[in-house]
Amino acid sequence: MFSASSIWGPWTQHPNPCVGANAEKTFGGQSTFVLPVDGRYIFMADIWRPQHPSDARYIWLPIEFENGKPVIRWRDEWKW
Repeated sequence: MFSASSIWGPWTQHPNPCVGANAEKTFGGQSTFVLPVDGRYIFMADIWRPQHPSDARYIWLPIEFENGKPVIRWRDEWKW
């Protein structure tokens, strides 16, 4: 995760917001978007399966904030 006050930088690297099993590989997905919903946020990623492209999957997980930093944990299911 990186941030900058301008698209031109300078950029600051932050720790991985994903925590838990498979967090180092973004839970097996490739991040695509953060969806804002009523003051909260949903992390969205896709799971590309080159051997079976018609079986692509998606990951949607709530983003929590701890000490002002985003945290994304795997959940088999969730609701607000």
